[in-house]
Amino acid sequence: MIDLRSRLASTRAESDSAGLDIGSPALVFKQEFDESIRQSGLTSSVSYLDKEDREVALGLSVNWGMRFLIAYALECTLSNGSDRKDLYWIASVVRPLLTGSPIS
Repeated sequence: MIDLRSRLASTRAESDSAGLDIGSPALVFKQEFDESIRQSGLTSSVSYLDKEDREVALGLSVNWGMRFLIAYALECTLSNGSDRKDLYWIASVVRPLLTGSPIS
């Protein structure tokens, strides 16, 4: 997430000058999530992958889904006053990692 945010920030000016919208990290992760779900054959009976590769695609779906959840939480509007473990809570856990020192 941290690496993707920095790479997207550095390429945003180039893509804007070409008229391309590369989107936010959440959008990138959502697209990868959707594609891995499609490749796994979970949403339809048609898949060109064999059983083992569909299982790998399903595992990748979990990976992309978790990344999407974190990125989406960081884009959500903050709302205080709740003890629930919701998107605001996820953002409050991850946000210090983005502004603090690099993770080793």
